[in-house]
Amino acid sequence: MKWFRTQPRQGAVFWRRLREAEQHLQGRRFAESLAMLDWVIVEGSGRYLPPFGECMGQVHVCRLFALAELGRAPEAWEHFSSVMPGFLATGPQAGDSVRALRAMMGQILLRHGHDDAAQEHFALVLAECQATGNSAEALAWNVKFVGYEVVTGRAEAGERRARVVLPQLDAVQMAEEDRKKSTGLVRGLLAIALAESGRPDEGVREAESAVAELTGLHGSDCDCADLARRIRAFALVESGRADEAEAELRTMLAAFDTEDHAGRTQLGSLRSVLGQALVAQGRHAEAVAELRPAIPLLSSTQGSGAPVTLDAASVLARALQASGEPAEAREILSAALQAGESGPDRGHPEVARIRERLAAL
Repeated sequence: MKWFRTQPRQGAVFWRRLREAEQHLQGRRFAESLAMLDWVIVEGSGRYLPPFGECMGQVHVCRLFALAELGRAPEAWEHFSSVMPGFLATGPQAGDSVRALRAMMGQILLRHGHDDAAQEHFALVLAECQATGNSAEALAWNVKFVGYEVVTGRAEAGERRARVVLPQLDAVQMAEEDRKKSTGLVRGLLAIALAESGRPDEGVREAESAVAELTGLHGSDCDCADLARRIRAFALVESGRADEAEAELRTMLAAFDTEDHAGRTQLGSLRSVLGQALVAQGRHAEAVAELRPAIPLLSSTQGSGAPVTLDAASVLARALQASGEPAEAREILSAALQAGESGPDRGHPEVARIRERLAAL
């Protein structure tokens, strides 16, 4: 919500609460953010912001996200259904808000396992872009949808969309740095999809291409390049090259700052993939040592029911079981299943996999 900084300085309380809503959202304090957003909508609609303008549209998008993260997706759908007619009636000038609301609702539906409904929302977003002749915006949304599909565990759908998007990124007119960043991110997402579809060698190759694209932007310390390197390590583990993955991950762990939110998120993710590499090498005690601190980090930065947290818990349980600690493994899986089933990503395949592993213990 960076747009609020350009607004007039009238209504100091309103603008302060709008800032606080953003800060709470970024800090994953979703209940506090939701309370602020509700106040902003009631007090500011028509007074400080046009009720169906772009700025208020972003407020409603944030409200949908906060509700979803709080496990209140039915309320998110009700809110979406209540505000969408007003934005549609406003006409073309509300088009950006309409597409943003549709995309957010589609993402929420996908995370809950309502794939067909989600794809309908995504298709409407793209159709509206094409209807206005804005192919560049359609491409930008399609890049985001690749991420939505891969992160929610829809590897096949993500792969299909990525293979459509990549040639379009080559052909479209855009700044070269933007092209390289988008291409690198899509190739990284494609690498995850391939690795999760049982084609890890192809995933490694795509991840290497992603690293090459992204490292060229700002040097080897680029956050996006680090993400691609972590994806490459994951693909290496899946392809039976866990020793190479371990070496890469330990190099990365030694080189970054954990003082901020992004650093803590990265630390949790790196330790999670390192744990997988160690389990693949049969070094279960070392894996447990890496994964125990990773899960609280991931829970605090991503959420206890987030797919990456659930995956780390599943690997930790496997390491504990191999180390002769089946009771603790069962406890870890039970907590993960509860978090997954009650969270916003309950439709992710990892939730079902954890349920199966718990039943087999």
